[in-house]
Amino acid sequence: MTPTDLSNREIEELLTSALTARSAQIGADDLRTYAPLAEPQPRRDRLAPVRRIGSSRWIRPLPIAAMVATAAAFAVAIGGVPSIPGTSSPDTTPVAYVVTFNGGADENAHLKASFTPHDVPIDGGTKATSTYPLVVVTGGTPKLEKQVMDAANAKIVAEIDAYRKQLRALGLASRKLTQTITVRSDAQAGHAVSIVFDVVNDFGGAVPTSTSTAAVIDKRTGRAVRATDLFNDVPAVDRIMRRAIQRATQPAPATSEDLASLSMDDTTTGLTSPLTWYPTKSGLHWVVERGAVASDAQGEPAATVSWRRLAGEIAAQQGF
Repeated sequence: MTPTDLSNREIEELLTSALTARSAQIGADDLRTYAPLAEPQPRRDRLAPVRRIGSSRWIRPLPIAAMVATAAAFAVAIGGVPSIPGTSSPDTTPVAYVVTFNGGADENAHLKASFTPHDVPIDGGTKATSTYPLVVVTGGTPKLEKQVMDAANAKIVAEIDAYRKQLRALGLASRKLTQTITVRSDAQAGHAVSIVFDVVNDFGGAVPTSTSTAAVIDKRTGRAVRATDLFNDVPAVDRIMRRAIQRATQPAPATSEDLASLSMDDTTTGLTSPLTWYPTKSGLHWVVERGAVASDAQGEPAATVSWRRLAGEIAAQQGF
């Protein structure tokens, strides 16, 4: 199929999608079709597994001069609209949040991560859409930049997958509902930079649900950091965390039964909802969703435990 065979609507979609592409990052691996997700394994909570991210889904803006040529190349290569999320143009949509940090093997690369709101239909048989922050990283090597983008986007994709699963389970797949993901804040400590996201999920009720998640990234490699990478004994740190959260819910403390499900280990789904955790300069910070372990009136119970208190559990290579 050639570009002239496309309908006006398809051409428009190609051109819009091409704005989020970067020609230097498009290779044979980017153009291949990825296998569909396997069905998630049964679990007690609502979370869905993290989807593997192909580099063609999360790539940087292409210079406008090359836009038409790239759109045509995608059309010829895969015979249709490329699977790059986003309907907003980087030329017209303002950057919502920027994080700067030093990274790379010697931490001398001056990295900049810019987050721009984009809209994407949530596939898998739903009519819902997600507005999420598309990340563009500059200032490092292509490999380092891509690793940072993938680490941030892994959390976003996990939240989109979780919302899709909830819509199906509630019989709401046919409704035009919306998920909104925004960057709340960032934090840096040791070799880690953390991007904290707020997630608002609409299920058609009077009040949407709110949650949060954090992408913790190793500034040296750009790779996502899990609790098992940071600590020698995650269950031991979890116990410290639960006691700190219980104190934060005074004078009506959360019960041990409610706190028992909280864990920083995200190896099953990539998410730790209703808990969000991330390193800060003053210590390890935890925050729990409103109403998850305490009354709504208590807001979001939060606690920060100093690195000195956690010194015996920190992996040697982390250097907090």
